[in-house]
Amino acid sequence: MNSSYKSIENVIINLDKNNANSKSNSLYLYGKSGIGKTTIVKKVLQDNNIDYLYYDINNLKDRNQFNEIFYSKNGNINIMNCFERKTNKKIIYVVDNIDHIQNNEKIFLGNIIKAIRPRKKTKKDTDTNKKNKKNKNIQNLDNNVIFIGTNIYEKKIKELIKISSFYELKKEKSDYFNKIIDTTINLDINKDLVYNFCNNNYKKINLIQKIFNKCNDDPSFYKLLYKNNLLNFLLSQKQLSNYNENIIYCVNKLLFFPKNIKDKIYIHDNDKTIISLLFHENIIDYLSLPSDYTFYKNFLQNICDGDYLDRVCFQKQIWILNEMTYYLKIDKNYEEYNKLKEVNNFLTYLKENKSEKEVNKENNYSDLYNIYVNYTKNSELVENEKIEEEKILKTPSRFTKVLTKYSTEYNNNNFIIGLCKKMHVDRKRLFNLFYSNVDNESFYEKLEEYEINKLDIKRINSIIFRE
Repeated sequence: MNSSYKSIENVIINLDKNNANSKSNSLYLYGKSGIGKTTIVKKVLQDNNIDYLYYDINNLKDRNQFNEIFYSKNGNINIMNCFERKTNKKIIYVVDNIDHIQNNEKIFLGNIIKAIRPRKKTKKDTDTNKKNKKNKNIQNLDNNVIFIGTNIYEKKIKELIKISSFYELKKEKSDYFNKIIDTTINLDINKDLVYNFCNNNYKKINLIQKIFNKCNDDPSFYKLLYKNNLLNFLLSQKQLSNYNENIIYCVNKLLFFPKNIKDKIYIHDNDKTIISLLFHENIIDYLSLPSDYTFYKNFLQNICDGDYLDRVCFQKQIWILNEMTYYLKIDKNYEEYNKLKEVNNFLTYLKENKSEKEVNKENNYSDLYNIYVNYTKNSELVENEKIEEEKILKTPSRFTKVLTKYSTEYNNNNFIIGLCKKMHVDRKRLFNLFYSNVDNESFYEKLEEYEINKLDIKRINSIIFRE
């Protein structure tokens, strides 16, 4: 911990020297969740008497709040500094969980990248700024910014890393974390389960500490945990080290396991859309019989219904309907897929163990099905519960990135609303003005008064003539 503290301290202190290296005065601190990134940054800033403002993206819900983050520019100054003629102290912005920013607020991240990007002013820049008055709102930041995140894969995050100093905080050795667990947990429990659950994660260590402190203070809570075997259930959950691993693991469990989804898989809220796309894309590999066609038709119908609700959510901002799309795309399709697998397995069992003549003679499928159920309980080959989790992770899942048109429709709708407010007209009047003045250059010159540039004109014309 001391070595990582000193290295991060050295990077933060030398942020002002980045301009010479064509880098901005910003730092992107990357590392796995729960290894102490935020704690180390705050400790370094406090020990070096540096003023900072801390923001967690998860606590900011409105775009106006995002834009107000960088308005306060000066640190705390003592009145004695005025007599000593000291300049204003710089302040450092600490933006935590930057990769958790919502998709509809990615424009905020783009504005930050423009503001912190180092650039030298030339005559060309001044001429373009005169033509494009929108750039007046994006000011260059003089203060340093520290971004904290766990993702280096998204496009915007990659752009941020290119212009910022990059530091990866790695995990400490397991022995270091195990010593912390040994000193804090005094109850009689299998320590190996605790080690595997915590997985060198400070957040999980704090969670376990709170649980065991509650057990020490309240004996009834201790009995409740052990009576219902809740603690062993919590500690035995599979911990995945990678974001992509978690998604592949969830999708492959959907495809392989025929039992109740609630007993086998836990899907994060942020992963529901991606998992539904993956489930849709990979299900075709497991459909080969003629009886699968009717199932796949219903499967696609549920996907289409969910997409329609997604469109309504984007256009009308009714975010409460997002949960309904999950039930349609994943839950309902998963239940029907399990029924299909059960029927197909039963038919293969009949072919392997009964001849066609015997089946036609008996015609009692309910009795045969009971025999089949008992057979599957005793057979090691059909028990899907015994599939090792490592094999599930090794099984590849295809994933083609699909660009939905709903996000562009939503952005175009907001763009049209913004133009209507600037020109003080309604939607029909706006469309008529641009439609009737396509080749009128004097009309476009007047638009400069409303801070409408050439890119906006091209965009609105493409929307009008497309419709």
